Amino acid sequence: MDTLSIINNYNQTDIDTITVNLNTYEIIDRLDSLNTHLEKGFTQIETAIVNSNAKKDYLPFISNDALFSTLITVIIFSLGIIINILLKRRDKRILRSEMRSYIKHHIDEMLAGYTPVLKEAYLKLSNDTTIDSGIPMTPPKLLSNDFQRILSVDIVELHKAVVNKKSLSGLISQIEFLNRLLDEVQFYHERVLEDTKKHRSQLENSIYQYIELLAEFIEHEDKINPEGERSEAYNLFNGGILKYYTEIAGQRELQKLYDEIIRTNQEFIVTSQLYKTNPLGQKIAELGKKLSHEFSNLQGITTEFKEQYNSFSELVNKAESSINKKVAEIKW
Repeated sequence: MDTLSIINNYNQTDIDTITVNLNTYEIIDRLDSLNTHLEKGFTQIETAIVNSNAKKDYLPFISNDALFSTLITVIIFSLGIIINILLKRRDKRILRSEMRSYIKHHIDEMLAGYTPVLKEAYLKLSNDTTIDSGIPMTPPKLLSNDFQRILSVDIVELHKAVVNKKSLSGLISQIEFLNRLLDEVQFYHERVLEDTKKHRSQLENSIYQYIELLAEFIEHEDKINPEGERSEAYNLFNGGILKYYTEIAGQRELQKLYDEIIRTNQEFIVTSQLYKTNPLGQKIAELGKKLSHEFSNLQGITTEFKEQYNSFSELVNKAESSINKKVAEIKW
């Protein structure tokens, strides 16, 4: 047994002595054990505090914070996609609405100021064209791009923009038909114009030769019978020459030339047998026959031209009626 003495140095008169009968090693062990218990206690308290302030993780392999962050990210991303889809659908609805308005506007413009004028112009050309007036240099044209504006629209999107797709298809078909018709009219007109130019050139050549031949007959009669009584042929041919230069030459009077000079002369030559008795009478008869054929050819081209333009007018009228019907069927 060891004795531990603690001396109070501050008060030398009072000496306190504490005696502890303990083994030194036992004291050290007890202190270590107490330290260990204290450490465990603090650890348990700390754990309890953490656990009391934290929720239990929902998934064993990921923390709640990470899970929450992931879910928020997915939700935000999904909302972005949904909003983008909704915006695109809204934009498509707006675009289709604008497309319907655009098409309807140009169709109305076409029906109000294009097709009625075009069919009337075709009909007027049919009625007014004669062998005298000749074929105009160009067909009737209207300065409008309504057909092109309508046909340049995305047809697939346009079909999606309307309810009655069958009527829309019929409407577009009629507009395409009218657009093609304009090209066909242009091609036909150019061909007929070229053909008539050729026939008119031949006819003008023959007319010049015919008038010269009539003049030759008059000169011949003057030479062989300068003082004699003028024959019926002389008076007829001379009158024809005078009428030609005073009323026909330089004028659009082919019909009058044929009716009052050529045909009249031919009838006289045949009835009087002048083509048998007079060499010049024979030449006049042959050239007159040729002129009659050339005139008839030109007249035939003119008649066909008039009938064709009347048909063009009818085609425009039918297409216009069909378009009006289809427009009424479509819910714009």
